[in-house]
Amino acid sequence: RALEEYEITGLDTTIPAHLTILGDPRFLAGDVNTRLVEDTMDFTGTERGTAPQLPEGEELAERAMTVEVGGRRFKVKYWAKVMTAPGSGKRIAPRRKAPKLSRQSAAGGGEGALAAPMQGTIVKIYKKAGEAVEAGEAVCVLEAMKMENEIKASITGEIVDLKVQVGDTVTSGAILMVIK
Repeated sequence: RALEEYEITGLDTTIPAHLTILGDPRFLAGDVNTRLVEDTMDFTGTERGTAPQLPEGEELAERAMTVEVGGRRFKVKYWAKVMTAPGSGKRIAPRRKAPKLSRQSAAGGGEGALAAPMQGTIVKIYKKAGEAVEAGEAVCVLEAMKMENEIKASITGEIVDLKVQVGDTVTSGAILMVIK
């Protein structure tokens, strides 16, 4: 009852989700496990949050992105401040660009060298040396800050040198493999 009477204004809360969980017949019967929410609950009818309150004259635009966790994709919505581009009068809301994997210079391993975009641990490798890959194809998974990041081939070719194995810790910019 307390959650139903709770009122918070100006920001989104997880109260509607908690009410959905608490009202679920499986939860009430004690038939729960650690994957109840993830595997069996449907939050599509849960009340959608409204934009946070801002000072007068400022606006927010709703944005969405897809995140992948444990091989499952989720669409996440968030609010971004609307700004005016200097000199253009155009109103924009910032968008975060996806990090790009660069082809390293000769000092970093040459054309087709695939570098780690951040420090982390290699948790999966999908391809072996000698195998063909397509540009954009996932070749390994780097875990960083408890998030799995799928690393994709930057060019089409053959893996000529695989420099890592599962369990290796790599630094940002470390060469993972060379594709020619």
